[in-house]
Formats: sequence, structure tokens, C-alpha cells
Amino acid sequence: MSPLSFTVFVSTENSNPLLLEKAQLLAERLRLPLVTNEDLPETGYVLWVSTDQLSLQLWQHKQKHKLSVDFLTGTLRYRLNKGGGLKQALAKAVGLKNLHQNLSVFDGTAGLGKDAFILAMLGCSVCLIERSALLCELLQDGLNRAEKDPTVGEKVKNNMRLVKADFSHYVRTLAPTFYPEVVYLDPMFPEMRKSALTKLEMRIIRDIVGSDEDASTLLADALAMAKKRVVVKRPVHAHALPGKKPSFVVLGKRNRYDVYLTGGNIKNT
Repeated sequence: MSPLSFTVFVSTENSNPLLLEKAQLLAERLRLPLVTNEDLPETGYVLWVSTDQLSLQLWQHKQKHKLSVDFLTGTLRYRLNKGGGLKQALAKAVGLKNLHQNLSVFDGTAGLGKDAFILAMLGCSVCLIERSALLCELLQDGLNRAEKDPTVGEKVKNNMRLVKADFSHYVRTLAPTFYPEVVYLDPMFPEMRKSALTKLEMRIIRDIVGSDEDASTLLADALAMAKKRVVVKRPVHAHALPGKKPSFVVLGKRNRYDVYLTGGNIKNT
């Protein structure tokens, strides 16, 4: 875990008492110190509370890097409009054949929710499960803003549900009636000297959650409860997770999806 500090920040230049209250409650939930303009640290992570959005900012060497959950702009908007719909690797991996399938999916390592969002827009009913309390706050903020959007808001509201929990602990509390058809996992993989994890976004996520050392346990628990299949997102050249061999693999442009069939009468897609 990163030795850098984490704090919650709200500007005293903003006289909005509701914003200050929001920051205070956030700091209490996360058990982090609340700082204002006079105490803003020169290095470390700052969870920045503003009227527009909640963002995690890395202050280091007089440079500021920002991370937030935004389902409405940038790469996600491009993927939504130009990603290929049902033809994209992610859709094929989870077994989507039409937009009215209403496939139930548990995203057991939700992270920033990007793949969950795409699946929800394709008609899946997605439960986002994330054990990091800090990431959950960012996710909920992104979901709240997306629900107000006239183009995607209805699907976000109806198809995306966030649960703050450890996946393995959570699924063991469920009755089989509530098991999903598909479990989707995108575990952090061990850091390598040359890897995509040098990208700033992934570096920040690693500082928050570390590596998913229990990835094999996540897979075993997913296999025990997914009605149709488990999909594990991996770097193209990474080894499959230890344990069961994938039934087949779907290759994407930058990643691959290891697919483990668990139900009967399921054909490869």
C-alpha cells in the first residue's frame, strides 16, 4: 500500500454549508482527516469535495493529477458510441447476443466501473461490488451524476447497483436464488517492470487497493455461484489465474477475456 497520505479537502472559499457538511460526513465514513485551504498538504492524496464532482487528486512534486468516475465524457462516451456494441470483445465474453437479453452480471472487482457501465448500456443488469470504501465513494458520485443525464440516466438507474463489500464475503451471504448468470472479474495483477500499470490511473488505483492477492479465491467463489459463466479480464500476455483452465478466450485490442463456462447447454460465442 502506498505510504502517501490520504485526506479529505473542502475549500473554505466556498460558503456553501451543505458542501462542508458533505465533506465532514465523507471524512467520517472514510475515517480520514478533513483539511481546508490552510492545511492542504503539498504531497499525498486529496479527496476533493466540490459542487461539480468528487475527485481524488494526487499532489506530488508540485504537480496535480486527478482521478474521478465520469460515465458521461471521454473514453467511456467514445466506447458507448463507437465501441462496436454487441460486436465488441467484452459483450462476446459475457455472452450477450441481443440488447434485450437482460443478462444479470456481478462485477466482483468494480474499480472505476467502466466495463460495468458499458454492460449496463448494452442492457445487462449489473451489480458493482467494490471492497474499497474510497473507490465506492467515487463510484457513487459518478453514478449520481450519470443518473441525471438525459441520454443514459434511465439505464444507469435501472441497470447499475453498487454494493460496498468484499466479493467473496458478499456472495457467501446470498441464497442461490440471487446468483447471477455471469460473474465478471478484473483483478489487479502483480506489478511488473514493464506493464500498462505504469499509467497514472492504474497507479492511483493500486495505491488505493494494492494488488488483488486473493484473485484465485475470487475466481473459485465466482465459479461456485455463476449460473452461466465467469469472465476474467487479463492483460494479453499474462498467465491465466491459477486453478481451472478457461473454457475459451476472447481477445480484445488491449486485453483478453478468459471465459469459464459453468452452466449446461452453453455454446462458445
